[in-house]
Amino acid sequence: METVVHIQGNPRSPLTPLILIHAISGMALPYFTLGSLSSSSYSNPSQHDHDDFEDDDEDEDQGRPVYGLSSPIFESPSAFYRHGKSLPSLAREYVNIIRREIQPHGPYLLGGWSMGGMITVEMAAILTAQGEKVKHVLMIDSINPARFLPFQNVHEHLVLSTLTYNAIASRIEASSGMDADTDPCMPNTMMPTSPISTSSEISEASTMMTTSSSNSPDNSDSGFTSDSDYGDDDDDDGLDSMASFMQLIREHVSQGLRMLAAYPKCGHRPVYLPDTAVTLIKCTTVDSLSPLIRDERRAFASKTKLDPRNGWRPEQFKSFVSIPFAATHDGCFDEGVSGKLTVILKDVLRDIM
Repeated sequence: METVVHIQGNPRSPLTPLILIHAISGMALPYFTLGSLSSSSYSNPSQHDHDDFEDDDEDEDQGRPVYGLSSPIFESPSAFYRHGKSLPSLAREYVNIIRREIQPHGPYLLGGWSMGGMITVEMAAILTAQGEKVKHVLMIDSINPARFLPFQNVHEHLVLSTLTYNAIASRIEASSGMDADTDPCMPNTMMPTSPISTSSEISEASTMMTTSSSNSPDNSDSGFTSDSDYGDDDDDDGLDSMASFMQLIREHVSQGLRMLAAYPKCGHRPVYLPDTAVTLIKCTTVDSLSPLIRDERRAFASKTKLDPRNGWRPEQFKSFVSIPFAATHDGCFDEGVSGKLTVILKDVLRDIM
């Protein structure tokens, strides 16, 4: 999977490119479910789904270029672990990537879902410090990482990593039509077909997660020294196999949560972007929570769901607007939902040149 991908629009358009950063899965693929972000307004947004945008080819060909940024882990796992030690470190690498491969100079227009939105705020701060202008940051249900609860212990990290991976894997299974019970590349321990609900299932499903823990950049004896650990393009058992691909997602989830949990403890100064407007698209439908999540984290999730700002302070930015979106956090890009998200994004982008 390429790190930078062109999703829609004309790269030669005079409009500022929109650069969308991956969520905790590491994949920019969900952004391909969006309809054209440059098309004309629609009469009834509530009726729109992804299929409604299939005839927008002319608008898309002439419109704002939209790029997706996937994690480098899929091209170079060692590069990801080298830069993925913290959110600011990862953001610095992503700034280098977009300036090298997409847009050398501003003004910039950045966005991202969940963890991707958190990274974009860090990127905006770095670009601003470099003398570049960041017009706008679009966050899709991203919380302020300074509010993220640290893990009590390794077990809690494994539990949340496994539950998060399980949600991602089940959506990949549903969209691809794979059967985890019969596909030889998808053993059940990697890709559970139903939500994990018991401690024994967590223990079994997190067996492979312990590899991610040992591969942490904090463990110099992990043995993870080169990309050859995952094969190469000519190796049928390497990255081309679904099992290896899913394992990289699992590792990305594990390390991503580790970065988020470490953020409040690292003494990062609050990000201030006095020249950047920020829009938060706030999911208002409650996701179901596993009983395995500890009470304090469940209370934090409930409190965050009631907070229209997701822990962000408006004074951090030039302006801050929160737009309610009737969807669950995990279901933003599901069929029947992504079309509504497209309409919201298109409306925010309408007056941004």
